[in-house]
Amino acid sequence: MEPSRIAFGLWNSASAAPGRGQPGAHESLVRTALESGFRTFITSDAIEGGAADRGLGAALAATGLRGESFVIGCIGAPSPGHGGDYGPSGSAIGGPSDEEVRRFVREAATGVLGRSGVGHLDLLLFESPGRWAFRSAALWAAMSELKAGGLTRGIGIAPGPSNGYTLDFLHFLDRFGEGIDAAMLVFNPLEPWPGELVLQAAKDKAVALVGRESAPPPGPAAPRANEERGARMSRVFELAGRHGVDGWELLTAWTTAREPVLSYAPRLLPSASQSTEEVIRAAGHSQRGNAACEPAFGELRQIGENKGKAALKGGTQQFQGKPQAEQWPLDAELVETAARHQIIPDRDIFCVNDPRDLRDFGMPVRGVPQAIDRRLFMQLQVLTGLPSRQQAVQDLQSGGIAAVLYADLNDPRAVGLLLWDEDPLHLSAKADAVHALPAFASSRIRPEYTMLARTYGFGREDDLAYWLTRRPIEAATLPNRPWAVWYPLRRKPGFYRLPKDEQAEMLREHGVIGHHFGSAGYATDIRLECFGMDPADNEFVLGLLSERLDWLSRLVKEMRATRQTGEFMDHLGPFFVGHTIYQHAGPHA
Repeated sequence: MEPSRIAFGLWNSASAAPGRGQPGAHESLVRTALESGFRTFITSDAIEGGAADRGLGAALAATGLRGESFVIGCIGAPSPGHGGDYGPSGSAIGGPSDEEVRRFVREAATGVLGRSGVGHLDLLLFESPGRWAFRSAALWAAMSELKAGGLTRGIGIAPGPSNGYTLDFLHFLDRFGEGIDAAMLVFNPLEPWPGELVLQAAKDKAVALVGRESAPPPGPAAPRANEERGARMSRVFELAGRHGVDGWELLTAWTTAREPVLSYAPRLLPSASQSTEEVIRAAGHSQRGNAACEPAFGELRQIGENKGKAALKGGTQQFQGKPQAEQWPLDAELVETAARHQIIPDRDIFCVNDPRDLRDFGMPVRGVPQAIDRRLFMQLQVLTGLPSRQQAVQDLQSGGIAAVLYADLNDPRAVGLLLWDEDPLHLSAKADAVHALPAFASSRIRPEYTMLARTYGFGREDDLAYWLTRRPIEAATLPNRPWAVWYPLRRKPGFYRLPKDEQAEMLREHGVIGHHFGSAGYATDIRLECFGMDPADNEFVLGLLSERLDWLSRLVKEMRATRQTGEFMDHLGPFFVGHTIYQHAGPHA
């Protein structure tokens, strides 16, 4: 027996039933589903402590339809660090011992069978796995044992209910696919991406798929997500009406037309005009195939276009932190998997506004965003009380120290020391080394002029690595730019509350002036960010460099007339004005 074209996930009864946690509430909606033509049911031990299992079993027993139904049972991932207590909703990061896995899998599967009373499962899925579950030979050996023992007719995996896990699933197929019967993934007309990337690999391994909808995001984001889904569903049903078919029929037909997808498990949400029961009845009548749906597939795909619109779970290049329950950075195995399946992560599984992605971005190259997690830290220290600027230059030359030293135009015994490094700790060590030199030993730092900042991407760089790590050094050490003006600035908070396009227009106005001075050869700039690193809460540090000081003064004057400076600048300065007396780019140049 194969699953029917549309499946009833008991997450629907968990979210809609008035008596949460009670088997009777689930039984009532399952009965409605059975009466409406549903014959595939997906239960999970993670749903209300097993109440869904008991409600499903009661409904099948009362109606006598177990023999006609395809039952998919899901068991949750073991949760590490709890003394062997494998909570049903736990999602493991590491991995328990082989024996613990074997015991957990058997106990969890027999628990589903005991609560539901269905005799055997048609498909047993390991649900919401952590990273280890995609790679654990012990886990899949234990799942195979259950199949061999007759507890289930098929086994598989169910990443989710969040969207993602693309490379993890492909790596899983490459390693274990021959022994796997099916999988349940987020894949449907409103969420075709990135599930569509794994269809061919699953087909090649003869792994059948159930396409489901992702769960709504937790917390305050859920209402908006449901509202957006509702708006798109309205468009789907309007499209279906124009083609003379039912909306659920169209959604089901599109999903199951993609091999090797056999079944579609939607979220069945009530609306202002329909109760949950009415939605279930409407969806249950969409079992039949209908060639009339096919002409609408193209427009349906456009309505559901979601590429790059959702942050993905599982292994992703956009997460740089330590591995967590549902997210982890790409390791060497996943990088190899991506190459093997001709997937470019920053093109194919990339979310444009992923809040976890702290890399800097440049201009796309052949459709792939440039993104790197490297930055250059630069620090200007103003030191006064030096006995001799000439001795300071000699000490830096003798040590071959990569730095720029400026003579302070406003203090005859002061210098400005510019240092840089990609590691802020190394930068601090370099400053300590300079302060230990004889010429600097008696100097005093003027803290009001200290500026610490880092490079950042504008999104328009043609060679991002160069602009973030080498270009600032080259600019600071240009021999034909001896004059320098360095200063911090802070915008008014209101600037960041403006629409992005309005911000961009102001920045363009500012940038045009800088471009005119740069293209004419009058000045070069170094733009750095210092959010959270400046004692005075400044946000940016600018270094302006030229062969003539009056040209730099004129540039600053021209900038004052822009809207950004005139209306949204909270603070500028203090300004350090210096003339280069030593510069050495070091190995970075």
